[in-house]
Amino acid sequence: MNKLLLLTLTLFSMLTFLHAQEAKIDMHGTEHVEKTTLYYGKILDIKSVSRYQYLKIDEKGETLWIAIEKANISIGDTIGFDKETLMTDFKSSTLNQSFEKIYFVSTLSLPKKRNLTMKEMLKLSAEGK
Repeated sequence: MNKLLLLTLTLFSMLTFLHAQEAKIDMHGTEHVEKTTLYYGKILDIKSVSRYQYLKIDEKGETLWIAIEKANISIGDTIGFDKETLMTDFKSSTLNQSFEKIYFVSTLSLPKKRNLTMKEMLKLSAEGK
């Protein structure tokens, strides 16, 4: 019986330790979330294919390309993105274009787009006639 109890406690301790390692929980039970650094830039060009968009970005005067899942964005928007996955000499067969460097973004901060007022919608509708 003591051996079974000891074995159970040992297994429980190991599983708790593994969970704490995985979730980055310290000895006081506080969970720590690693923050991803976001970089910000203005969208200069958008090339859309199936589920993805390739964006040409101006980041503080430097031009770079990023790839994201499709999102509601426009040229001129400023977005935040991570630079965790860099690919060099990437060839997009759907675009038939090569990128010397491109970041495949997993964390994205999109601009908040405000809803149009009824007056603005009517004005746009009248202009479209």
